[in-house]
Amino acid sequence: MKTLLINPPREVPQPADLPPLGLAYLAGAIHAAGHEVGILEASSYSWAKLANQLKALNPQVVGVTCWSIERAQAFKTVAITREVLPNSLILLGGPHPSTYPLTELLFERCHVDIVAKFEGEETVPEILDAVRCGASFEGVSGIWYKHHGDIRRTAPRGVTKDLNALPMPRYDGIRLDNYNGLPEIRHLTTASMVTSRGCPYACNFCSAPVMGQGKVRFRSADNILEEIQTLTEKYGVGAIYFADDLYTTKKKLVLDICAKMIESRIVLPWVAVTSASYVDEELVIAMKEAGCYRLDFGIESGSPKILKNIADGKVQKHTIDEARQAFALCHKHGIRPRSYLMVGNPGEDESTIDETIALMKEIRPYDTWGATITMIEPGTRLYNLAIQKGVITDRFFHESDATPYYTGEKTLEELQKLRLRLVRGLVWNNLSPRTLVIYLVRNLFYSRLLGGQHWLRFPRLKKLYYYLFVTKAAKGIEERTY
Repeated sequence: MKTLLINPPREVPQPADLPPLGLAYLAGAIHAAGHEVGILEASSYSWAKLANQLKALNPQVVGVTCWSIERAQAFKTVAITREVLPNSLILLGGPHPSTYPLTELLFERCHVDIVAKFEGEETVPEILDAVRCGASFEGVSGIWYKHHGDIRRTAPRGVTKDLNALPMPRYDGIRLDNYNGLPEIRHLTTASMVTSRGCPYACNFCSAPVMGQGKVRFRSADNILEEIQTLTEKYGVGAIYFADDLYTTKKKLVLDICAKMIESRIVLPWVAVTSASYVDEELVIAMKEAGCYRLDFGIESGSPKILKNIADGKVQKHTIDEARQAFALCHKHGIRPRSYLMVGNPGEDESTIDETIALMKEIRPYDTWGATITMIEPGTRLYNLAIQKGVITDRFFHESDATPYYTGEKTLEELQKLRLRLVRGLVWNNLSPRTLVIYLVRNLFYSRLLGGQHWLRFPRLKKLYYYLFVTKAAKGIEERTY
């Protein structure tokens, strides 16, 4: 019995930046349980190509991953699979079906057979065991499923407690060098991994606390090193993106990882996502020595009021002073600090935008990535607030394919003006040839000329882009010997 896990086509077909980590971990678990499994990376596929591939591969079980922002693509993938392979068993999993409260509507929308909630490394192999044995699904925790026209649900499944017990990710059959990789080091084959699951914070806009069921779990340094070695030796990976919700939550673990990488003479550049509240000088020095060249911080805003509103009565992720300190340490020790920003959280106005501009000017991020308008994710406190304020109904994600922005206080047009104010402030307050080129490329060439398309239409522009501000990030690391 063949199982195929699909990363759906994008709205505008183009290669993904990184391989699908969740599917790779799931494929590893399915393979370890004795089932045949493959991954279909369809992000750059047309719908016709997807249909042809499904016909050629002819799997008996198909699993489709679904993110809220790309749910329409996942639903269409299910529809095409049902048309091409009418007798296949189709599973839907991922963040959207896990966090969307009205699970039963997913069966209306895309006619799946099973919805798997939350982490799937234990759930999906149990489903496949049941299929192979002809048993009922009622003994498989954490799913909703069709049974003679009815929708049934089983007992909830808790999170995986022992992450060390999970098999290594399986990328067999995927060309990892076909992905875009990290911007500064496109020439290196890059994969992502996580050293932990869950986040200690509960920001109002974020679904991570829901996905992690409020728990943070960690792997051991030895288990993490084993995965790094698997990626480098088996799959030829030359760079790593640590995609934890917050990589440095457990300081001793990070120090152990860095020490073991140096001891094992693993020489590769890597990036991690973290919070300014969990960074100190000892960590920064150790990470730099072990190959870290960039840290990504979710700064969100330079306004204390907005940060407090994001916490919404919970523990605040970081303070403005902690952001200043973290970025100063990165600059001091040669790590590039990247800042992620948002526009439109409760309380946002011109004064809070100006506070953000002032903070960015002070802490000097290597790159300010995003400056996105705040979106509504199912299961979050902002989702509940949006329903209370009438911004959306609880059926919005079922009835619409649009991206819902939080407009509980300002219209979308007003939020777009605030975002433009922020972008202009970031550019003009830090004006240089480099920042001007970044602004033009991202805001004109990307959005207006290409409409978010790939670089293939303008290969010379691509070369200019990389020459001007995406070079030499890993040169020192690649040449290093311990």
